[in-house]
Amino acid sequence: MSSLRTTPLSLGFALGLIGCDVSFPDEYRIEDLRVLNIKAEPPEVAVFARAPGDPLRLPSEGVPELAMTPVHLTALVAHPDSGASLEVRWSRCGIFDDLPCDAPLVALDAGPADELDIVPAQAILEALLESGSTGGSPISLAGTLVEDPRDIFNGFFAYVNTTVSVREASVPVDTSPLQAEKRLILYDPRLIATAIEEASLRGSQGSEVAAALGLPNLCSSTSEAHRQKLRAFLEERVPNRAPMLAPLGFDVIEGLTDTPTGALARGDLIKLRAGEVLALRPDVTFGSKETYSVIDGNCQLREFDENLSFSWFTRLGELTRHTSTDRAPVVNYTAPKELTSDGMIDRVWLVVRDGRGGSDHMFIDVELRN
Repeated sequence: MSSLRTTPLSLGFALGLIGCDVSFPDEYRIEDLRVLNIKAEPPEVAVFARAPGDPLRLPSEGVPELAMTPVHLTALVAHPDSGASLEVRWSRCGIFDDLPCDAPLVALDAGPADELDIVPAQAILEALLESGSTGGSPISLAGTLVEDPRDIFNGFFAYVNTTVSVREASVPVDTSPLQAEKRLILYDPRLIATAIEEASLRGSQGSEVAAALGLPNLCSSTSEAHRQKLRAFLEERVPNRAPMLAPLGFDVIEGLTDTPTGALARGDLIKLRAGEVLALRPDVTFGSKETYSVIDGNCQLREFDENLSFSWFTRLGELTRHTSTDRAPVVNYTAPKELTSDGMIDRVWLVVRDGRGGSDHMFIDVELRN
């Protein structure tokens, strides 16, 4: 069988970065231009298409039809000036170049400046055509997609980059343009099933050497019963779904605000007096927190529960902490105690991540009064 390690493929989608030093402010305070999140929906896609009735195992020769699943990207960008005019430029790195992009960039058309629709498999197809790797078996082809064979079993990465620059703002910042990176998971059950079968055909010699060296056996010594268990898992596996934020619950714990408790949807506005304190309670919709399984280096299934994490940001107020978890989610927001004028608008951003590439984000606005 061909080696699984040939030419590594790095897929990059970047926003033409002009080099500069990057200096991030501490934790939650938005004192500079920042990219807080890049959301991918869906967060995980397959490589090869599979129609009803198609076998799980890939054909032994040629490249099967690729899964042209589109992915919608949304960048969440913050600036200390609420009225700042920002520019987002999207482009793709050279096909085989490592990130950050050093190759000429291919401009990608976008709709709204902070959004883009891409098809990861299309970039793979272009890479294969460019490299002449469209022949041979899917497993030899896999060697062009990953640097480590273990990556096949639990997904490998396509990289998505955003670069933001400031057109106009009343508050100057140091980091413009600014680049951020997102990893999109490419997880293909057909490729994994085929890799497991091919590994088992090598026999036990490789696994004995691996055991002597304390290395994983990469499925080279599995029984037919265990391989059947893995095939059943791959047949039934549900791709990762991004968590979805529910309305943000709040309680006024210090202050005289007219609405002492409630929930705020995306983009809602709440009015607070100087120094008032809100307890903010993030929540996610039903099914957002998932249980999932992975195949380890010794071809064993291991089950995990997602641990959701929340990241918080604001311009003017104070937050008790920058991050919280689904086990201890509440964060307190304190409105500034001194205001230069009535009607000032602060913003609170919230990002939730599942640790597997899935994320969601929202913001609320706070109208401040003396």
